[in-house]
Amino acid sequence: MMSTIKIIPHPALLACVLIVLTVLIILLPATPLTTRAEVGAQTGAQRATNDFAWDRSVVLYVSATDGNDQWSGRLPFPNSGRTDGPLASLDEARQAVRAIDKTNVTQVLVLFRGGTYYLSDTVTFTEEDSGIANTEIVYRNFFGETPIFSGGVRVQNWINVGDNKWTTTLPSSTQLFENLFYNGERRLRPRLGGYLGQPYYIAKPVILSAADASLKGNENCSIPIDDAKTMYECFDRFYYMKDDPIANLGQNVAPPPHNLCGEPHGNQNLFGDIEILNFQQFNTSKLRVSCVDTTNRIVYLTGATTSSRGNYRQDGFQNGRRYLVENVEDALSEPGQWFLDHSTAPGAWTLTYLAKPVRIRILTMWLFHRQGRRCCGATICGMLPSRG
Repeated sequence: MMSTIKIIPHPALLACVLIVLTVLIILLPATPLTTRAEVGAQTGAQRATNDFAWDRSVVLYVSATDGNDQWSGRLPFPNSGRTDGPLASLDEARQAVRAIDKTNVTQVLVLFRGGTYYLSDTVTFTEEDSGIANTEIVYRNFFGETPIFSGGVRVQNWINVGDNKWTTTLPSSTQLFENLFYNGERRLRPRLGGYLGQPYYIAKPVILSAADASLKGNENCSIPIDDAKTMYECFDRFYYMKDDPIANLGQNVAPPPHNLCGEPHGNQNLFGDIEILNFQQFNTSKLRVSCVDTTNRIVYLTGATTSSRGNYRQDGFQNGRRYLVENVEDALSEPGQWFLDHSTAPGAWTLTYLAKPVRIRILTMWLFHRQGRRCCGATICGMLPSRG
């Protein structure tokens, strides 16, 4: 005789199931469209032009690590045959967004996968990149990933010229740059007085008579220091202390023609190559050295530091204020320092780096343009000590 087994649901269990279903039904409509797009994208399924027809949105994917600008950008990663997948660059993603017919689209979502995206120029969005009345354009990271946008350019082709000294010749497309990074860590140009630089102290500001202040070349001596306006303070020069090493800057100081120091003019490629950091009351000015008058102990600069008529006694080059001297070729001696010799035409510029002595591994180094926005330089890879 066969026995019959009956399964009788427990009332408490049924209640739990109903509660879970109710919660799912409540939460699902509240999920943001962009989150749905991202979560759905992780399946890798290929989608049509209006990827999510029910909410009329279009999704594009960009991947710095395995993308290709010849692909459609409709997949978050390459397909098995590597015939389609994400785009590779911000530029191509922008072109793809511009080409989409946005008439019946509520949103165009561009998702960037994790990785580093290198920019060759400043990113500027224009009207062409804009949406329309009922269409928003959104650029954001892929769910759970962190994209990095960098204006740096990798430097390579390093040659060891002895001990920890490495050099490379930069391409002719290289622009002047002031920042260099080794495996994500900033490296400094040579400063007087050691790796971080020795602070020196200003002796006093330069004060001219009204007659002298009116002469050509003294345009930055424009603020009177007395009610009668007989004496004027200069904000593009200062007196340095006796025996300060700024009197002997070496080979990359290059006075311009007709300089106020009365020195013969130097290599025009090096005008203003050496810089000082002037620590003022509320800010720090970065200024370029024009020439040094060693007879009168005056440093002349290519431009003026900050100044104001109401606070001239605190602005400018006041007695006892600190300054640093940077990018002095003859001071290149500390591990971790670098120097760019651009005394020749582009294409023959030499970058020198003094490595920190440790075991050898691949060098990753990046250049950044002096304006901070535009990258400049080359592409670099080579062998250097691991701690750089």
